[in-house]
Amino acid sequence: MPSRLTNLATLLVISLGVIRVVYEFLTAGETSYKLNSFENHPIYRRRYDSDYPRRDKNSTETKKLKGEGIHTLHYHLRAPHRSNHSFPESHHDFPHFSQDRLEVLRSTSLMHGTFYFAPTSHDVNIPAHAIHRPSWNRVQQNMLDDDAIDTEKEKERCKRYNYEYNNRTLSKRRRLFLGTMIADESMEVIQAVSSEVYNLFHTVSIVESNVTHNLSPRKWRFGMGSDNLLKLQQLFGPKTKVSVDYYVTNLTSTNGDDLLSDYIQREGNNLRWSLNGMEPDDIAIVGDCDETFSRDYLRALQVCDVPEFRPGKKCRGEKIMSSTLVFESSPKCVTKGRRWFHPDALLGECVDQVGDESIHL
Repeated sequence: MPSRLTNLATLLVISLGVIRVVYEFLTAGETSYKLNSFENHPIYRRRYDSDYPRRDKNSTETKKLKGEGIHTLHYHLRAPHRSNHSFPESHHDFPHFSQDRLEVLRSTSLMHGTFYFAPTSHDVNIPAHAIHRPSWNRVQQNMLDDDAIDTEKEKERCKRYNYEYNNRTLSKRRRLFLGTMIADESMEVIQAVSSEVYNLFHTVSIVESNVTHNLSPRKWRFGMGSDNLLKLQQLFGPKTKVSVDYYVTNLTSTNGDDLLSDYIQREGNNLRWSLNGMEPDDIAIVGDCDETFSRDYLRALQVCDVPEFRPGKKCRGEKIMSSTLVFESSPKCVTKGRRWFHPDALLGECVDQVGDESIHL
């Protein structure tokens, strides 16, 4: 009888929509851009010019990774259009969570809005009725218990991605920090992604906003104490600190940039990573909730000699940027002419609030 995980994977492939499978990487483009209203502010100039270069669609400069492994998975759910901005799993989660409750949290106020930092999964007690128990079988559990470093296996793993494993390679794994945002993503898709990275990350930083990217108001879906939040904080494994922090915007316009809110909200990931003790030799993974590097590749990033992660380099362009093939409904249906370029991976020394600012530009 198929396991529940197999059923979940089948449901995603057949019933829910789009699966994107990735096997090569591109370097980041050199094109940068500025924000009209913040372009003279040094924090925002550094942030948006350096950390988030816009890809030049006409550029043909790519660097393909020579390797045999599958590097990245991207799950995408196409849901029917609905008029409301949030699709809550539990409607009763919302009525008692409001902005007033945020005021008791630690916060950071910036020109564009305020971030409120809630307790992590390691700081809360999960009620008995809300405890999530993964349905791994024994074989699956053994596959997830892969933290020990086996030199021969790591050499083989590194070779799959054209990396080296030698005397200069770390004797312990680099720590992984994930930064993402959340809104109306399917919990089933998030569960599939979190299963791939179960107990891999030191920190999973998630930011939820009170507005959509076009600044339309939305209800909090993962308010403190909600069933949704309690489940989400358990999906990535007990070794991972999971937090949903809240962003309240001051913006009244996106200045014609459809992704302005995206860039701004991700600043909350940097702040959370700093709060959780990210260090310059840790790895930052930036993406969305329905994206992930494969477990095998993340393990490779932790121990292999990755050229982009060698010390002493300038940060501009020194990141790993995935290139994704897009499949519609089935891997047999490849969508021509479409690519996806995330998630990204970079060293903590290149992260604002963590590394040396002098090498960020």
